[in-house]
This record gives sequence, structure tokens and C-alpha cells, in this order.
Amino acid sequence: MSATPAVGTTNAQSTTSKTSKTNTATSTHDQFMQLMLSELTQQDPLKPMSTSEMANQMLSLEQVSTTENLQKQLENLSNVLMMGATGLVGKSVTVLDPNTQQEVTGTVQALRSKSGQLSLMINGQSYPSEYLRELR
Repeated sequence: MSATPAVGTTNAQSTTSKTSKTNTATSTHDQFMQLMLSELTQQDPLKPMSTSEMANQMLSLEQVSTTENLQKQLENLSNVLMMGATGLVGKSVTVLDPNTQQEVTGTVQALRSKSGQLSLMINGQSYPSEYLRELR
């Protein structure tokens, strides 16, 4: 009697974690363990899963968990930086224009964040925050 083994455990796990950002690392870990347990209980006893295959799947789980944790930490850092930068609004600053290499002085009118990059709106122009040279 042969049971059909679960197929694509690692790929299913990766797809699940990429498409659903609301999953926590714990739930991802739990899902992986359930799939692995199902695979082990339904495998052909005459052709058991090799230890290297099992180790590869465990490594894949660890990589997914690490990536999710890193992404959450980067999102938190971006939020902290944005909150700290709000003190620049209304302040007089000097920035280096990355296109002309000229210094521009003006009042910060607004802040923008796009793809984790913070930029300052000065005199109707947007300048990346890393080009800030002076704050008055």
C-alpha cells in the first residue's frame, strides 16, 4: 500500500509566505511543520525521505523566517526615521542637488517616503534626504 507523498512542500511554503504579508514567522513555521509532518506520515516506507532532503527543507524554512523578520525590522526602521524626520518640516536647510551638484537652501515644506527612501520637498523640488548638508 503506497500513499501519495506531499509534493512541492518548499515551493508551496515560499509562495505562501511571499503572497501573504500578514503571516507571522510563527504561523509560517507552523504551516511548514504541518506540511512536513504530513509528508513524513504519507511517505512510502520503502522509499523514505533522505536526511539531506529533510535538512534542505529545514534550511529553506529558516531562510523564509529570517527574510520575514528582516523585512519587518526594515519597515519598523523606516517608520522610525520618518517620525524623526518630521522635525525638519518648517526648518531652513541646505541640500546638495544631486543633478547639478549645487547647494540649494530653503525651507522644508514636506517629507515624502517612497520605497523606503525619504526625500525633502524644498522650494517645490524633491531632494533625497542623504543630500542634506545643513540644518538651521
